Amino acid sequence: MNRFRPQPISKKYMIKERRMGLWTNYNWQPRTRWYPAGWKTNHVSIGRRFGQLHYLACHSPAPIQKKWRAAYQRFCSQHIPSRASMRYLETFTYDSRL
Repeated sequence: MNRFRPQPISKKYMIKERRMGLWTNYNWQPRTRWYPAGWKTNHVSIGRRFGQLHYLACHSPAPIQKKWRAAYQRFCSQHIPSRASMRYLETFTYDSRL
């Protein structure tokens, strides 16, 4: 199943792609759930919640951002320790790239 997400792709790029025979529609994106290898169920669920909150608090329209900003900050303060070792962050938080 795919979802519609409009992308700001230039016309020049699309013409170049179609000349090469690539007729993909970049506005429809697959809904496959991808996560890094080695993530356990806890990592996957926390990562999914973080992704939802991050989108709502940072990338959605302004009224929605205003509504979800406090929840996003509360989630980050609970799940992302401010002073922790890299080993702890890689093992017990949602993202190992911190």
